[in-house]
Amino acid sequence: MYGIAAVSGIDFGKHNRGSDVPKVYGSWLDSMKTDTHAAALVKRYRFRPEFQLFDLTADRWEMNNLATNPEFGPTVRELKSDITAWMKQQGDDGHLTGEGIRYADTEFYEQDGVGSKN
Repeated sequence: MYGIAAVSGIDFGKHNRGSDVPKVYGSWLDSMKTDTHAAALVKRYRFRPEFQLFDLTADRWEMNNLATNPEFGPTVRELKSDITAWMKQQGDDGHLTGEGIRYADTEFYEQDGVGSKN
């Protein structure tokens, strides 16, 4: 799940007090209850696919994820390999917490429509 303090209204000890942004985001959440387009936009904003690849020259707003396009399979595999090697070098085993819980192993993974455990 992806979130930004300014949008979600969660302060996290920063300087979000007095902002109208949480009210706007709240209106999005209310709209999504009856508006499928609003629901799709909120879901797109809050939940990211596991892998993303964008052509920032042609798609500066990052609306077209190329990571699942077979044409970019070699690029995605190379990037995955590079990231895996870097994580290993850094001692990062891919867990979100020090307790060894990976997002893909949580109940939210499939509920969020981000992926499948299969």
